[in-house]
Amino acid sequence: LDLAESWEDRTCADFDLPTTSPARTRTWRDRRVGILLDRDDAKIHYVENFIAPDECAAVEAAARPSLHRATVADGAGGSHLQKSRKALQAGVRVPWEKEDEGDLVAAVSRRLYEYVNDATGYGIRT
Repeated sequence: LDLAESWEDRTCADFDLPTTSPARTRTWRDRRVGILLDRDDAKIHYVENFIAPDECAAVEAAARPSLHRATVADGAGGSHLQKSRKALQAGVRVPWEKEDEGDLVAAVSRRLYEYVNDATGYGIRT
């Protein structure tokens, strides 16, 4: 076990470990954004109040059938489980055809695409 793996196991298993303070903050659509890491090749941002409770419930309901333990990339194009990882993941099909009808999963997904494009300049389209 190398030092990095040991530290990762500790930080992921310690629920009482405080979250790092952001290096800087900014505002996006009247929401405060905490920027923990902002490199060209890696970014860690959080957006306060990004998702409303009813939107969260809709995403959870859509994800529930395929929810499973999250994996990490193995560096060779695959993935594997890591014992220190607490997260769950699921594939959710976004009903883009219902976006104009106010579908909540589509609304959250649109907002996510817009934030990612704003933060990265990638220009990702749906």
